[in-house]
Amino acid sequence: MQTLYHGTGLETIFAIARAGAILSPLERKTERLKSFNRSPEEFKKIFGKNIEELAFIMATSPYQERQLMRAQTVSMARVLHHAIGYADSNQGGAVLGIEFDDVLPKELNAIERIVIFIPKKVVLTRLKEIHISPEAKNYEQLIREAYAKYNPNYFYL
Repeated sequence: MQTLYHGTGLETIFAIARAGAILSPLERKTERLKSFNRSPEEFKKIFGKNIEELAFIMATSPYQERQLMRAQTVSMARVLHHAIGYADSNQGGAVLGIEFDDVLPKELNAIERIVIFIPKKVVLTRLKEIHISPEAKNYEQLIREAYAKYNPNYFYL
């Protein structure tokens, strides 16, 4: 068993709880575009591209050509302090600690990297810890309510 960490801002922490999973940037953009409740034909007429094409463009725009795969993966840090920067934005956030075992592909387990890019959404069924940033303490009760069904341990950054 191994705990991996995902740091995120306050805005996204509630979206993750609603989804029951940490989604890749591409999955998040796709879900957001689907929420417009337009038929595929209508969507293409309005935007000139289908949902998947537009989501890919939007999700990959922050990355350089050699980093495009990052838009299609979920980043998880091997050590807590490497994920804290993502939770320490202006408004604060949290770091989710999720336990992995055989669910983590063997090839990722063998790679000694600070951050691992997991090529699928990470479901919260094995959520063990939530580390709340000082700026997000005012929202602690809401965070606890959002994640209550996972019964994680809570810590402060």
